[in-house]
Amino acid sequence: MRITTETLTTVLLRSINDTSSRLADVQSHIATSKRINDPSDDPAGLFQSLSMHSQVSEYKRGVDAIGYARGWLETTEQGLTQIQEQVLRARTLALNAGNGTLSEDELHAISSEMRQLLNAVASAGNTQYQDQYVFSGYATKDAPFTTTTTGAGATTVAYAAQPGDIVVSLGRNSPFVVNSDLQSTFDLVINALQGLTDDLAAGDSSSIQSTWLGQLDQAIGAVGDAQADAGGKIRNLDLASDYLSARLIQEQKVLSQTEDLDMAAASLEVAKAQTTYQAVLTLTAKALQPGLVAYLR
Repeated sequence: MRITTETLTTVLLRSINDTSSRLADVQSHIATSKRINDPSDDPAGLFQSLSMHSQVSEYKRGVDAIGYARGWLETTEQGLTQIQEQVLRARTLALNAGNGTLSEDELHAISSEMRQLLNAVASAGNTQYQDQYVFSGYATKDAPFTTTTTGAGATTVAYAAQPGDIVVSLGRNSPFVVNSDLQSTFDLVINALQGLTDDLAAGDSSSIQSTWLGQLDQAIGAVGDAQADAGGKIRNLDLASDYLSARLIQEQKVLSQTEDLDMAAASLEVAKAQTTYQAVLTLTAKALQPGLVAYLR
């Protein structure tokens, strides 16, 4: 069978193109450090990769949501701690005022400090996290505590929250409520501090032992329960964080095994492709040279 120069040229050029294309393909994978650059590289692997990317994104959103929820609850804890400090101080003042030995002026002085405690409770109750009031219920843009001061210096504090849950999604079908209904808790705090302050301002300490100490103790217990609830939620978040972080690391590991290129093997493949390419070029030059000489003759 006679092979013409044209046929030989076609075969050799096709070989050069194929070898060049393979070299460019390997170099492209090395440039991206990825095993799959196009669907044709590995259709099944690409489908698996897309699925894992979706799962990784979901885990990352969950981790971010936990960070947000934890920040909210830590801010809640701080606000409750500050309120508890004011109530505890109020109880100490109530004990001093209720011993029956203080003058009216001394009771008025304690009343002045009680008004400061009321203002401090309102300030702590308007604690914000990322520009949201953590004790406002669903109406996070509205300050829940309001303070009114009369011309005579009397202070009135009121608390109002819009009932509703602030829900953070930690993952698929994993809602997490970060706030709590504290209306009854803050009502106890305000009523005890407000009533005690008003009585002391009037120079009356007769109800301290019979009424206000008991109400202050109830308020202290209620705030303590709210603190414990926030702390429990933080511990639950820590468990969820550990789980999601572990799943994220595992999913990223599998994704890397699916997508990432074996650089050592790819480097060897490049060297092999370059050698083959050079060999084809050399062979082509030699094969075409006699035909060219004959043509020139």
